[in-house]
Amino acid sequence: MKYRILICAALLTPVIALAETESLQTFKAGDRVKAAEMNANFSTLEARIDTLKQSVTFDGLDDIYSGTAETEAGSETSESLVQEGVYGAQLGTLNAAASTNNTPCTEATGCVINGNRATVTCNGEQGKLASLLKSEDAKAAFLIVEVIGNCVEDQLLVTRGAAFFSKNNGGSISAPPQVDGNNGRAVVCAAAYCHFGNITVNGQFESVRGAILVLQENVSINRDLTNLYAGEGSFTVIGKNIDMSGWIVSESGANIRIYGPDNTAQRVLIRNTDLTARPGAGYTSVGLSADILEIKGGSRVELSNDLYSLENPTLNFTTSAFEFGGVVVNHASYLLLGGSSVSIGGLVVNDNSHARLRPLGSFEMADATAGTYPDKGALSLSQNSTLSLEFSQDISIRSLGLREGTAVNLVPTNGAVLSVDDLAVNYGGKVTANSATANSMIVNGSVVAYRGAMIQNGVVGLGGSATTDVEQACELGSVLDFCIE
Repeated sequence: MKYRILICAALLTPVIALAETESLQTFKAGDRVKAAEMNANFSTLEARIDTLKQSVTFDGLDDIYSGTAETEAGSETSESLVQEGVYGAQLGTLNAAASTNNTPCTEATGCVINGNRATVTCNGEQGKLASLLKSEDAKAAFLIVEVIGNCVEDQLLVTRGAAFFSKNNGGSISAPPQVDGNNGRAVVCAAAYCHFGNITVNGQFESVRGAILVLQENVSINRDLTNLYAGEGSFTVIGKNIDMSGWIVSESGANIRIYGPDNTAQRVLIRNTDLTARPGAGYTSVGLSADILEIKGGSRVELSNDLYSLENPTLNFTTSAFEFGGVVVNHASYLLLGGSSVSIGGLVVNDNSHARLRPLGSFEMADATAGTYPDKGALSLSQNSTLSLEFSQDISIRSLGLREGTAVNLVPTNGAVLSVDDLAVNYGGKVTANSATANSMIVNGSVVAYRGAMIQNGVVGLGGSATTDVEQACELGSVLDFCIE
């Protein structure tokens, strides 16, 4: 409401000023009206309209649109309000120090603004993009910026709608190196819509304060440790061919959605937030690969291509690929992992969590992947966790281990069989299947079932050289297939 009042005041001010100098002629019923008098009234109205056009502007309304401030775009007051939610005084102090070194954005320094478009040419100078966002000439509610060369930015704070791109990936945004040689924060998108494509970023991306960050296509982020941080209720879109040399970290109610294929990261940490993968507009597949996917704090992760088209069935469940050296699901979290191609080194499900593996095509657990945890080739459950394994092709894993109070349910179709070298079921562990008319699992190495373990009849078969150690479970009658009477 306050914005309506301000705008109304702006509209009324010039009218009052005109009324003091020139008024319209009025007529009563029966008066003779002269053409000159009517024309004079029309001229007065036209003058007033012209004055209103010149006096009413939309400066600052882009901040209202992005929900960040009540003052003018790019002012120190609006930035300080945003900074309160981004690592507190740390960002405010660093950003204030960085702004003193910024290069002015003028035509003389390689900065051209034309309406809602701008071109910034850099040769390692610092702060040109920050100066552009604060420029009085960049008044568009949404600004499209072409970056040419390498623009150095010490945490470029974006609090307005803006898109940054380069042609043929020829532009980059680089944060100054820190003491350890690693690049610091390059871009902070706060309470605004930020869009990036065909560009290289040397430093950390951050999406905070309910921002919407879109990494559209062909974006390279180069930095040790965290490359992309999403927090404070932000929404981040990962499109196609987003290459991150370090970590994705998402927490504090943020959401990340993968829209396209061929995306990579070193590690993905999802904490108290959501990560989903669904094909976006123009894409028929999604994909992500990383050394480790770690899910904790009640998070929900759904990585599966659920695209469905009645008009074009060939699009259904096409070429979605997910590859992780290891997956860890902790602290009452949920994981759905599916698609036409799924490859993981190992899987650990802990602490009241649930995992649902739904490979629609190939499923591989490879030993030769990065790191030593989780145990490669192994599915491990503990602390009242559950696993549902749905598969339509024969698959093989090295081991399946169930600790106390855990459960695995097999859902094979098309006569598919799970081959396991070693199966171990501890106290309270359960192995079941939707159908027990044929063996859903074949164990080729050893079967170990402890007291209180349960293996559903007909679900597990033994290979030619398999051994069993099930006496404790047989005593309670919860394992019957391998008991000696």
